[in-house]
Amino acid sequence: MKHIVYYILLVLISVSCSRSSSKEIDESLIANETLTIDRNDIEGGKIIYSNSNFILVFSTKETNKLVNSKLEIKNINSNKVIYNNVFSLNKSEENYRLFIYKRIQSIASEIKRNKTQEQWKSISDLTENFVEKITYEFSIDDYESNLIQTTFYQLSILKTISRSYTDGACNCTPMPGYIVGELSFWCQEDFKFNTAKLFEYFSENKSEIYAYERGEKAFNYVEDAYLKNQTKIDYNQFFNVLDSRDQFLNSIDSFNIENRISCPFGEGGSLGCCGNYAGCCWYPSWWCLMHDIDCIGCTQWHCGPACQ
Repeated sequence: MKHIVYYILLVLISVSCSRSSSKEIDESLIANETLTIDRNDIEGGKIIYSNSNFILVFSTKETNKLVNSKLEIKNINSNKVIYNNVFSLNKSEENYRLFIYKRIQSIASEIKRNKTQEQWKSISDLTENFVEKITYEFSIDDYESNLIQTTFYQLSILKTISRSYTDGACNCTPMPGYIVGELSFWCQEDFKFNTAKLFEYFSENKSEIYAYERGEKAFNYVEDAYLKNQTKIDYNQFFNVLDSRDQFLNSIDSFNIENRISCPFGEGGSLGCCGNYAGCCWYPSWWCLMHDIDCIGCTQWHCGPACQ
């Protein structure tokens, strides 16, 4: 339980958001865009996305709780497939969400050698633009389907490879919100948070921040970044100020969302509760607090369609 305490930071304020995106888009990625969606049923289908240079085909199918997703990217000019990957998961496995990040890391490490850094970045950017685009094409219910959610696994593999050239390894630390089934899969390392927004919130709620273990340390880190005119805070670095990555991974490996009898951490709609849901807060964390603050006003597309 001590490991979990390190990540607790709750402020009982509901999140109210509306979708928008502040991500700067490479114009070459969106020239002559087309998007075709073929839905077989709620658990399967195909999406074909294209621009001036590439065709991206994504498909998924579930059979007896075994989910297979396939991502294929073809260069229009050369008519050659430049990327092809199948990702599978078995929903019948107990606590399968806890171990997805290990498979993301393993696949990324295995296929990294197949292309250059520049090629991986191009494929990753194209796929991210695709995932962002389809985020706005589906209702909230459809957004939670296999067809959409499995795109985030494929994207995380590519972003993990791209990051590895600067990080030195194919690391992917899962978000607490994904583990409790309230958010899509993302690697924590892929998030950068708005420094000004965080500092404003931390300053307005300084006493609450200080009341929690390592709260003063967290406040000082955000304040220092703000005073140094850093526009973004790398969550991975922020996280390491509070605790080690290994300690966090050890805590989620032993985490069980069924062990919730009362509401010691507040309600599920509270900032920092890894989602916006009814009933008790299942798993509070620093990551979720920063994510929720960043999604006030929904200035990031990763906030998802439930942010409204």
